[in-house]
Amino acid sequence: MKIGLFAPGNYSDPTIKYSGPSLGLGYIASSLKEKFSEIDEVFLELDAERLIERKPDLVGISAFTYAYGLAIKGSRQIRAKLGPDVPIILGGPHVSSLPENLDRSMDLGVIGEGEAIMEDLVKHYMHNQWRSSAFREVPGLIFWNEQGELERSNCGQRVPDLDALPLPDRDLMSAFWPEQKETITWMPSLSTSRGCPFTCGFCMYSKTANLVRYHSVDRVIEDIEDILRRFPNLTHIRITDDLFVTKKSRLKEIADQIRAAKLHTRVTFGCMAKSSFFDEEYAQILKSMNIAVISFGYEAGSDPVLHYLKDKKSSVAKNQKSLELCRQVGIHVGGYFIIGAPPETRADLAKTYWFIEENKPVMPVAGIFPLIATPGTAVWAESRARGLIDPDYERWDSFNYNSVETGQYLHLNQHYSFEELSHFHRETFAGVKRRSSFHLMLQSLFRCMLMHYYTTEIYPTLQAWVAKNSQILEIHRGDMALQHLLEQDYALESVFWNQSLPAQTEAQTLLLTHTLEKIGFQSPLWRQIKALNKPLLLVVENMSTWAHLVSLLNGWDVTGNSLEQTLSYFRYSLKSLKAALAHEGYEVISVQKHRLPPAESDFVRSLTQPFDQAQFPPESDFFSYPMLMHIFKGFANPQLLTFFQEHVVNSGFEEEADIFSYTVMAVPITQANL
Repeated sequence: MKIGLFAPGNYSDPTIKYSGPSLGLGYIASSLKEKFSEIDEVFLELDAERLIERKPDLVGISAFTYAYGLAIKGSRQIRAKLGPDVPIILGGPHVSSLPENLDRSMDLGVIGEGEAIMEDLVKHYMHNQWRSSAFREVPGLIFWNEQGELERSNCGQRVPDLDALPLPDRDLMSAFWPEQKETITWMPSLSTSRGCPFTCGFCMYSKTANLVRYHSVDRVIEDIEDILRRFPNLTHIRITDDLFVTKKSRLKEIADQIRAAKLHTRVTFGCMAKSSFFDEEYAQILKSMNIAVISFGYEAGSDPVLHYLKDKKSSVAKNQKSLELCRQVGIHVGGYFIIGAPPETRADLAKTYWFIEENKPVMPVAGIFPLIATPGTAVWAESRARGLIDPDYERWDSFNYNSVETGQYLHLNQHYSFEELSHFHRETFAGVKRRSSFHLMLQSLFRCMLMHYYTTEIYPTLQAWVAKNSQILEIHRGDMALQHLLEQDYALESVFWNQSLPAQTEAQTLLLTHTLEKIGFQSPLWRQIKALNKPLLLVVENMSTWAHLVSLLNGWDVTGNSLEQTLSYFRYSLKSLKAALAHEGYEVISVQKHRLPPAESDFVRSLTQPFDQAQFPPESDFFSYPMLMHIFKGFANPQLLTFFQEHVVNSGFEEEADIFSYTVMAVPITQANL
């Protein structure tokens, strides 16, 4: 038996290339394969014609509201080509919110979680019981009965014990991407819970609030280890929980277990949190498990709009406090904002804009989305009461976040026109979106580069310079991947750069991993380092000097730190670093330059392929190295090019532009001749 899953969507959006369809499909696939040995294959397609070519025995479709029109079109194609004997089942958020909207090309819809329901349906299909009388026995369905009318079975039950589910089938998270005509494997993600305890007025899951269930901590660790076995070169795992930061005791246990298994040294994590109860202890716990970025739904820069969208406990002041807490512990913030809410005035909109602008050093990524009246939400109910949506409403394209650009958007605001909203979205927030795209592109590439160089260049250099099994004290900025390698051959002690060092240490060598750039030679930490009078190993970042210079000249601080810390990234060419160390009483005795790989190498091609060169204008084509061109095209302008030519090219940066980093061994001058 062969089951085909169809996930229609807006696959012209390059961000979907990394997030992909819902991980829930992976849970359904693994559950079915565990229960039925008769199932030979469960596959995923994003294009209905490709699914038809593979001739499945049963078809499952998963659709959000914005893609429901595509789901109907695909279902009708499948029905016309495969005939009436191939069952077509609809699942996903849309049918769960609007079950009465089931299209006649589909046999039935699954309302809510699908694992148990799909098992029952497959069992009925295999036993030749595909009929209305059997469907009535399965909770959580809407189906066409013998009279051709829609009928609902009893309410379905949610999975009470998430650990009873097998690990999701991550092999399923790969499919042919129609627009690019290539097969894409989505970035692996992790689900540790289901549900959210809050009732935000715009959220499609608000009807199921307070129904939160958790995987056990042991299961979470098992899932992470499974991901890393399957994807050994992975550098970042996205936690897809609606809200990961909830129960503090559970969060601390997860962090402790991740650290005990040293998983925090292998990957960074990203998660969702809510600012209204976020505090210093949460920030410290998340930092300890190597959370690199936290996404907050800040929604607005105005309290009245926040109260409309979320609840009375939300406030701009609490949003600001969460940003400050993340800045203190060195976690990047991704902020998400909604414009176009009915009570929002032009003044409220301006406050949102300035909240984003004033916090961009800590919040380099900001997503701005129009308010969508998603079915099942309070906003949907209000829009129906206002007469904006009638019972026969089928303009599903209007539920797409890109609908403002296409003119299909359902305008909800009561204080300004759709034309004004379109202008705000397209013009006023254009720089914000551009800066966010830049940061995401840079961070994605840089994580890949770090892993490549730690493994192939930096760690072999350290092995050649430092005797195996000796003791090393590492002072790092949060790049814990090198720790994972070091712990295999050395006795390693590790501290974050803004922590105090031990007064005494048995370590023979101090390792500063991309730390000197952050602290400089005037800091208290450097005085502590110098007082220990130990040989130094310095891993010094070089490649990102270009990135940070471009961003600084644009007025963007993508480091998430202060201006002073940003400026410190441009302090050290190798020549200036040697001079500075000599001034501090150290002699450089060994240097290894880690150069960028050849432009035509497989590694560079693997980094640059995801980015479409056609989207970048030609005026910034001044880099000779293709990967750097991909990063910076579209972000430099003629004035910046002139600045580079006059100030940077002549300062020695050009000579070292193809060097990713330096590894330097320096010893106190008193020890240099011993």
